[in-house]
Formats: sequence, structure tokens, C-alpha cells
Amino acid sequence: MATLVREKLDSSGADQCFDTGVGISHDFLDQAEGLSLSGNCASVPQLSEVIGFFVTPEIGLAYSSPEAIGSAPAHIQRLCEYKLLSPEMERTYFEQLAYCLYYGGELAGESGMERELEALSSQYVTLLEVLTRSNTRMILSIIKPFVRQGWDFDELLSLGTESLLESVHKFDVFLGYRFSTYFHTVFKRRVYRYMDTEKTRNQRYVRYEHFDSCEQSSSSRVASPDLVCSALDNLLGFLDDRESYIIERRFGINRQGKLSLKQLADRMEISKERVRQLEQRAIKKLSKQAATMNLQDDMLFALG
Repeated sequence: MATLVREKLDSSGADQCFDTGVGISHDFLDQAEGLSLSGNCASVPQLSEVIGFFVTPEIGLAYSSPEAIGSAPAHIQRLCEYKLLSPEMERTYFEQLAYCLYYGGELAGESGMERELEALSSQYVTLLEVLTRSNTRMILSIIKPFVRQGWDFDELLSLGTESLLESVHKFDVFLGYRFSTYFHTVFKRRVYRYMDTEKTRNQRYVRYEHFDSCEQSSSSRVASPDLVCSALDNLLGFLDDRESYIIERRFGINRQGKLSLKQLADRMEISKERVRQLEQRAIKKLSKQAATMNLQDDMLFALG
């Protein structure tokens, strides 16, 4: 696990162009293809300035681990041994990463530009390595409370590594925010989705808190619990991730405690009004689909 970031960086930069005779990362070309520079970017430096920008993998290299983690396992120390970048350096490096991809997309289809593409590709790989290494320790701070709850450390660490690499590419530095703010939000949401998926995977059917009473009911209008589970499982498949997340927690699906709008808003890091809007939108979708499938309303919304 300690080498996950490095392995992914190596694999992304290992493939080289096969006919140019120079080293050009396929990952670089894939990321540059179809890229449009952020509309918040005021100006773009000349190609020569981007190629000539000084950056080496040694920037932010390991320093002596803090005494507080001196007794931690080796792979934990490895994740914490790279210095964080200053806000100014972080912004500069992310800007240069965007410029490399921008010019890469511009030059990829032009003949005779192989050397320039090689230089841009090398710059891209180095910047990606520095930006990833310097932010890896954030993964640990985010997953710590989830590990205390019993979730597997290695699984969350792997998830964090993938999320970090994706976030570095998607981050728009020209909006003026710090990368840590962006990554913290993105990764926490991904962890919650992972937790939901794992909980659902361990259960064959969706269960509700009041099924015992439903099973004892003699009403002919109430379907069997297993039939209700199967139907609702299918219906929830018509919702997007956020809508499904809200409905499951508002109505206690998977035997989870019901959450209020405020609790959901805090967990999802959005406003309470936005949660209410998403809930209403999801209920309308479910109602419409239930009518199409000729399902009884009380079978769908018995949870209420």
C-alpha cells in the first residue's frame, strides 16, 4: 500500500509513443485530448515559457518524519514524509499542469512537434508526481475516523489514492480555491458512496424497520416483504446516486436509522433546502415509475 501512488504514476507514464522515437506519456495525451482551458484563466504563457518552467521530482522530497509518527508502521511513515506545498507553490504547479495539458492538446495533431510534446509530457509527469506526493498525507487525515468505525484501512487508502489522482486532474486552480478544500469534499463523498455500496452488497434484499408488523398484517393490499423488497430495489435503480442516498436514509432503508433533512445536509455538505428539493424530485420519479409498473402506492411509501 505504501507504493500505491508511485505504482499508479509509473503505470500512467510508462506507455510511450511507438513511432516518434521520443518518450511521450499516453496518459498525458489522453488527458490533453479535447481539453478546454478553464474559462477563469485570464491568460496563457508562451509555449517556450511552459516548457522552460523549472520543476524537478526532488521538490518536496522526503524530510525527517515528525516524532509523533516515528513509531507508526513503515507504510504510514512513507505517506507522511513529503512536505506540503505552500499555497503559492501549489497554485503555480497546478497552473503549469493545466498549461502542459492545454498545449499538449494543441500540438498533438501537428507534425514536427514531437520534441515539444516530449518536453511537455516530461513536465506533466513531474508535476503530477510532485502534486500527488505532497498531498498524499491528506488521505490519512480523512480516513482516520472511518477506520475507527471499523472500515478497512487498506481499502480506504486505495480508494483515496485513486481519488487523489483523479482530483489532481479535475481541480480547477483558476477558481482560486485551495486543493485541500476541493479534495476533502470529493473524497469524503466517495467514501460515503463506498460505504453505501458495501452495506448493500452484503444484503440480498432491501429491508425495512417495520417488516415484522407487515408480515403479521392480514390486509390483502399489503404485498409480502420479499416482493416489496424486490420491487423497491428495482425502483431505486431509477434514481441517481444522491437521490438514492437521500431516499434510503430518509425512509430507513437497509435498516438504517432515519435521518432528518438537517442531518443529511450536514453529512452531504449541502444546504437543508437542497436536500428537500432532491428528496421531492426523487419521490416524483419513484411515483411516476411505480405507476408505470402498476405498483400500489402504499407498497412503495409504506415507510412514511
